[in-house]
Amino acid sequence: VFFVAKTQVQFIMLRSCALLFYLCILAVKCEETVSVEVDAQGQQSAEDQSKHPNALEVIFENQSGKSVELYWDDSLNGILQSELSHTSQITINTFIGHRFYFASAGSGGSKDKLLYEVAMEKHSALITLYDERTMKERGQEFERQKNEFLRQYFEETGLRWKNYYPRQPLTHFMHNFTDIGQEIPVTSSHRQFVECDADVISAVAQDIEQQKAANKDDSSSTGVGAFYSAETEQYEVKVYNDSWLCREKVGDDMSITIRVLCTSPKVAYFDNFLSPAECEHIKQIGIALGLQRSTVSEEALLTEDRTSSTVWIERRNSPIIDNIVQRIANVVKIDQDKLYLNQSSESLQLVHYLQGQLYKSHVDYGTDRPHNRYITFLMYLNTVGGGGFTSFPRANASCKGDKKYFGVEPVQGRVAFFYDLLRDANVDELTQHYAEPPTDGNEKWMTNLWIWDSVFTR
Repeated sequence: VFFVAKTQVQFIMLRSCALLFYLCILAVKCEETVSVEVDAQGQQSAEDQSKHPNALEVIFENQSGKSVELYWDDSLNGILQSELSHTSQITINTFIGHRFYFASAGSGGSKDKLLYEVAMEKHSALITLYDERTMKERGQEFERQKNEFLRQYFEETGLRWKNYYPRQPLTHFMHNFTDIGQEIPVTSSHRQFVECDADVISAVAQDIEQQKAANKDDSSSTGVGAFYSAETEQYEVKVYNDSWLCREKVGDDMSITIRVLCTSPKVAYFDNFLSPAECEHIKQIGIALGLQRSTVSEEALLTEDRTSSTVWIERRNSPIIDNIVQRIANVVKIDQDKLYLNQSSESLQLVHYLQGQLYKSHVDYGTDRPHNRYITFLMYLNTVGGGGFTSFPRANASCKGDKKYFGVEPVQGRVAFFYDLLRDANVDELTQHYAEPPTDGNEKWMTNLWIWDSVFTR
């Protein structure tokens, strides 16, 4: 529908309304959450495949240490897009040539309080406002070099650089996922703990009882209660609460076959990584530490986008869990000494979903620092009778097949892992994933380890 503006004021108003019509804004409360439409059945809405050749999806983030306002520059007083608290961000669908600027909170759009302004170019993808000192230290030459890098990267790859700049190359190993269905064999000497047979329990029971008698208050340095250890000629034995867990001391290494599910994003799975006894043990330790309502971002925000319960478990909490982390290191081919908190990994995260609880589509990586989450390693602790899949709504069509859906079914002992970064260290936006809610009275238990490249930074 076309209207005729009879005055200059009407012309300005109509122009602003028309441009606003094309500015579709997607607000994101934190770096880990990306909002998508989800229907009453918990399914993602199909994405609009039509796109203007000059359209851009650009992230604006605030790392300035204070609250600011983001404006679209209409050559007048600006049009407010969002109020951004420190570390928050917003994703805006905009166009090449549009201009935006950050201003101090309460500015009303006045450029007298302008902090930073930028024009959209074809390679624009991530715009970050840092504190005044950092922005001044970087200066015009830094911005010129950054812009040249973004331009050249876009021309060479057809992708927009959305990670932190400057970002060093990857330092950790990456499996080469080339084809769906590809199989990659790996081995681990860190074999599974399983429930002990009665004859093994009988052989070491006296030794264990003596240890318990000497530790009447059941105290330990693990933070979750005492572990008791014994050995037979064939088995290493660990006792926690009333659980007796055994691991073979000698024998063949554990054989694991990584099976590639998708190459864009890079997603793989394998079964029987954890024994049923190990799955139950992780749950026991998490319950002893105390699960709490899950949050998002470093500010620990509560949101309806994530409604599960969570607890963090360190390797020192359990020798069984320490053995599992060393097994993970064998799979991803990263030195196990690096998989400690504050080195190249976070603590293990235990997550519990009751019926209907979920974590809406999100990405695990951030873009605000030189180091980043590199691998998301998911381990399912129970088989979910309905729902509970981990799905990837933005995965390449070749991964989705005729059903136009790609998801991993939660099966006890199964692992699904994916690379959050591309081989050139850019973030992989296609790793956006959705922890679907359990249905039909089911619950879901899973645990994950986030591995960083190169070091974990809070």
